[in-house]
Amino acid sequence: MSSRKRLLEALLLVTCLGASASEHAVLTIAGKEREYARLAPDATHTLRIRGPGELRLFTRAQLPENPTDRAPYGLVLRMNGGAEQKLAFKPVGPAPNASFPDGVPGRPGALRDHSVMLGRGHHSIELWSTGEHPIFLRHRFRPVRETPQDWVTIVPEGEVATQDLVVREAIVPYFRNASRQPFELDVIGPTDLRLLTRLEHGPDMRGRIHYRVQVRVDHQITHTFALTSRRSDIASYLLDDELVPGRAIEMVIPVPAGRHRIQVESIDPDKPTLLARFMLPAEALALTME
Repeated sequence: MSSRKRLLEALLLVTCLGASASEHAVLTIAGKEREYARLAPDATHTLRIRGPGELRLFTRAQLPENPTDRAPYGLVLRMNGGAEQKLAFKPVGPAPNASFPDGVPGRPGALRDHSVMLGRGHHSIELWSTGEHPIFLRHRFRPVRETPQDWVTIVPEGEVATQDLVVREAIVPYFRNASRQPFELDVIGPTDLRLLTRLEHGPDMRGRIHYRVQVRVDHQITHTFALTSRRSDIASYLLDDELVPGRAIEMVIPVPAGRHRIQVESIDPDKPTLLARFMLPAEALALTME
């Protein structure tokens, strides 16, 4: 396997927040090495993936050395803080062509997989196991081409301050929730609301900053995104050189039919303000403006 292919494969592995290196193991499958992450029943693993595309989850139960019967097991998936999806796999026995590395007890179960289609934008996907058997998990993501679409910027209501950024020599308007209250908009669906967020970095800040953005539709929580901000290399403030904008992170919020109140806010007490940009498809804007 080439070094480039190994790097790409490593980047596609499950990222487990707060996990140590011992949470991963290299299994031998039909004579080839494959890296898996171990999902203990009390641990949550998080994937952060930018769509659109197909996410495939490959799982193997950790069975006893001499199992007496086939073992059922399950996986729980929660996307963007929404409803839990329980995935129940058919009972499995040990895989004849798979083995654990030295030091890992038991035998790998037969492979079970599940596919999830992801829409446009960033997604936070939480995974944890159910049942008595730990699960070994790896994933593969196949991106698909985005459908070209014309988007039009809309202005949120309330006390918001306009903050112009220069992005690749173009002036792009963003909005800051100056009152530290949620952004609020009225949107008529069915449509998609495109949301871009950025954190504001101090001039001496380096590295990554984790933050969360929560979306309410008609005052009901529908999405909670776990995001990571880094200083942008291509964006700067038009009139303010004391701060550095973070990289833009895109999310797409499906809006059902009818008129709906949308609220967007940061839910981290130490990061109460956001830079945000809201867009609707051009064909949907006329309805919202009525």
